[in-house]
Amino acid sequence: MSLPVDAIVRVSAQFLSIDAPGDFTGTTEPSVHVGAVGQLILPPDDPSAGIFASTLGETPADAAAFVAFLESLTERGLISNLREISDTVTLLGETASAVEFDVPDGGEVGAFVSAPDGWASPELFTLFPATTYRAWVMDVDDQVAVVMVRADSANAEDLEAATEFASTVANAFEAT
Repeated sequence: MSLPVDAIVRVSAQFLSIDAPGDFTGTTEPSVHVGAVGQLILPPDDPSAGIFASTLGETPADAAAFVAFLESLTERGLISNLREISDTVTLLGETASAVEFDVPDGGEVGAFVSAPDGWASPELFTLFPATTYRAWVMDVDDQVAVVMVRADSANAEDLEAATEFASTVANAFEAT
């Protein structure tokens, strides 16, 4: 990938994480994450037990299954205000529209494990409290790929700037 701006790119076991460039007003610097979904996390019935009491669910069959998983987190009250957004990105030739949701104040929410074939050890992806996420989910080959951005819930301008950068990041990927 080749980005048209200078950015710090962190490579973890399963994800690329990139801080969105620019000046932001929130307490959390907006960031972009790109990776592939391995298994879904089923949060414990008692949220006070913490994310490590969660159990792994099945690997999502496709992008639609991942969105259904987000709907289940909404039904459990772990995230709120799940909504479709008229925004698209293209990642490795596949186009996806976005969903957006809020994570209320409180503890972190275990979301999913990223562990696609051929990558290193699994990594737990958590959703941080008091944030708004925008996620583009798409089927790339036999993997469910996700591009996510997050910013403070109270700072719509931060999220808007970060989502613009996320589109740039996703479009910078080239199939090899």
